[in-house]
This record gives sequence, structure tokens and C-alpha cells, in this order.
Amino acid sequence: MQACVSTTARTTPEGPWLMDQSPIDLARLDLESHGNAETKADLLGTFLFESANLAKTALEAKSWVVRKAAARDIIRRAERVGAICVAQASRNIEALGADATEDSFMEQIAILYSRLAEVRITLANMQMNEPKQMIAA
Repeated sequence: MQACVSTTARTTPEGPWLMDQSPIDLARLDLESHGNAETKADLLGTFLFESANLAKTALEAKSWVVRKAAARDIIRRAERVGAICVAQASRNIEALGADATEDSFMEQIAILYSRLAEVRITLANMQMNEPKQMIAA
């Protein structure tokens, strides 16, 4: 499985260079959080909690309608915070259709959980790299 990353590039007089690689579109997250580190952490924490619950709902559901609704809700939440890899994994679940085999669904839900873990790691790294900004007053 290939890693899913958003690459933010910045152009300098010497040419373009990579500024960041992340499973999150950091520009989108900055926009949503107004650049506030604590707000970023809160948004990602809430996103991870809600998305994990929705993924569990999809995993436990036997109904395609429930699985599709859970995937659609995850996409909406992922797009809000810039979790592009999670959104894509959820789109893959949504695209399976009602006639998908259980094995293909399980493969895609495993990828979704992997993408959620990548976001969780990114959040932990953000908190380690910006500890003063993450601590509530």
C-alpha cells in the first residue's frame, strides 16, 4: 500500500522545493483553524474521534446503505480538515457499491483505518513540534 501524502511546494528564486509532506492538506487545515495550533489540534482530535466511530459503524454494519452513509460522513469531515487521504479511502469504500464482496470491503476498510492512523501520527507530531502552542492556558 502506497502512502498518501499532500505535498506543499514553495517556489524560490532557485526553483521549487518541498515544504511539507503530510496525509493532511495543511493549507486547508490552516484555513479552517485560522492558523491557530490549538484549534488545529482540536479539529483533528474531533475529526479522528468522529471518523473512528463512523468507521466502526461501517465495519459492524451488514447493510450497504449504512456503510455508504458512514463513508459519506467521513468524506465530509475529512474534507473539512484537509484529511485528503482519509477522504480518498472513504471514497473507495463508497465506490464499491452494494454488490461488492465482503473481502473487497474489508480491504478498503483496512486502508481507511491505516489512513486514520496516519492522521493520528501527524497530530502527535504537530503536538510534539509545537508544545507551547498546544498547551491550554
